[in-house]
Amino acid sequence: MKLRWLRPFVVLTAALIVCISNIIAKRPVVESLILLLVVIIVFFIIGSIGTSIIDHTMNAVSKNDPQEGEAPEDEEEQQEEATEESET
Repeated sequence: MKLRWLRPFVVLTAALIVCISNIIAKRPVVESLILLLVVIIVFFIIGSIGTSIIDHTMNAVSKNDPQEGEAPEDEEEQQEEATEESET
């Protein structure tokens, strides 16, 4: 859900660059629209692949991290030792 706007951002940025280059190059309208369509399709695919790779990587990293509120075993042992030392 964090990456919801990544794909549209990539596609619209590429489309904006193509539109500006078409205006500067003074291309005919039909040629400009065909080029724009191709760029939108290509960058939609690139954005989808990139989003899925980033999402997969983020999920893999979050699975390796301990759950929130749970301390790793080393920290639990340190807390137990500190508690035992304070009791004596």
